[in-house]
Amino acid sequence: MVQHATLRVDSPGVLSVVGTGGAGKSSLLATLAGAAAPLGLRWTGTMELDGEPLGQGGSRVAWVPQHAKLDPGVAVGAALGHLLGRPPGDVARWLQVQGLDELLPFLGEPASALDRAQRRELAVLARLANEASIYLVDEPTSELGEAQQARVRARLAELAQRACVVVATHNRQDCLALGGLTALLAGGTIQECAPSERFFSEPATAAGRTYVDTGNCNLPLEPRLGHTRDGIWWLVPGLLCGMSRPGLTARLADQLQCLHLHGVRHLVCLEERVAYATSQARAAGLQLHHYPVPDMAPPAFGQAVDLCRAVEAPIRANAGVALHCRGGLGRTGTGLAAILAWFGDEAEAAVAKVRRANPLAIQSVAQARFVHEFADRIRGWHVSESLNKEMSDVVG
Repeated sequence: MVQHATLRVDSPGVLSVVGTGGAGKSSLLATLAGAAAPLGLRWTGTMELDGEPLGQGGSRVAWVPQHAKLDPGVAVGAALGHLLGRPPGDVARWLQVQGLDELLPFLGEPASALDRAQRRELAVLARLANEASIYLVDEPTSELGEAQQARVRARLAELAQRACVVVATHNRQDCLALGGLTALLAGGTIQECAPSERFFSEPATAAGRTYVDTGNCNLPLEPRLGHTRDGIWWLVPGLLCGMSRPGLTARLADQLQCLHLHGVRHLVCLEERVAYATSQARAAGLQLHHYPVPDMAPPAFGQAVDLCRAVEAPIRANAGVALHCRGGLGRTGTGLAAILAWFGDEAEAAVAKVRRANPLAIQSVAQARFVHEFADRIRGWHVSESLNKEMSDVVG
C-alpha cells in the first residue's frame, strides 16, 4: 500500500510504475483516476496536470483498470460501442484500423465467443481510444500474447507523444518498450525514479538493484496505527487480524512467529492458490484454511458462510485468527467484515470497523456490496448475543 509518494511526470510522456504485488500500484492509479472513494480508498495530498488540479479545467482522465475485459454476456459490438462511445457502424471500422479484421464476424456474438486474451485486449484498446489528457493504465499487457502486447504497447507509445501516460506494470518489457521514466514503488513510497533504460541497466539504489535482479522488493511499511512491524494489522487485538501474503512484505518466518506470539492459531488464505510453504505455517502452530477468491472480487456466499463457521469456534475459544490475500486489503478486509457480520454487526458498522483498522481495506464496489448482501442474508442466524457483545466491546 502507498503511505506517501511524490512524483513529477513529463507531459506529454510516459511513466511506468513497477513494484512487487501488493505494493500499492493499483491503489495509486485508482486514486489518480478519481476512483478512490468508490473503492473505499483514502488519500491526502495534491494531484496536478499542467498546473491544474487533475480532472479539472480542460484535463480529461482515462483509466484502464487491471482486470478490464469485455463482459462475456454482452455482444462484442455493443460492448465495444459502449466503451468507444461510437455507433455500431464505427465499431467495425475501428476494428479494421486496429488490424483486427478477423474479429469482425464476432460483432453480433456474445463476447464469451472470444477467449480471455481477446476480451482483455479489446477492452484495453477501446479504453485507450478515448481522448484524454492523461491515461492511467493498470497492467496493460497482462494475459496477452506477444502480438497483442505489441499492439497495446504501440498504442501507448502513440499516446505518449501527445499526452501523459502512467502505466502500472510487473512486466519490465513494457517499461523498456515505452521508454520514458520508471519508478519503483516499495515500502509504501517511491524508492527510485529514473529513465527506464538506465533503471534496468544501472539502478541507483539498493531497492532498485534488488528489484532489477529478482523482480521483487519486499520492503516493510513504516509502522502506523493498527500495524505491527511485521505487516500485520489488527481488527481485534490478539484475536482477529489481516495481513498481506505471508512472506510478501517481511520474512515469512518472522511473520509466522509474530502471529503465534500474538495468539493466532488459525491462518486463512483467500488467494486463489497458497503461494508459500504450508509446512512452515504448520510448524509455527498455525492451522491453514483455504478459500480461493479472485483478486478484487468478493467470496461466494457459501464460501463466506464456510469461512465464518470455520473461525467461529476458535474465536469463541479466544484462539486468534489471521486472514490474508495477496495485498491484505480487498479480499482480506471483505472476509473480516463478513466475520463481524456473522457475529451480529450491521454491514455499515462492520465495514467502518474494518476500515478504521485499515483505511485501505475492502477495495472494490463488489466487495463492499457483498458485505451488505451477506449481512442481510444471515440476519437472525445462530451466533449468540453475548458473544457478539464481547466482540463489539473489543472492536468498538
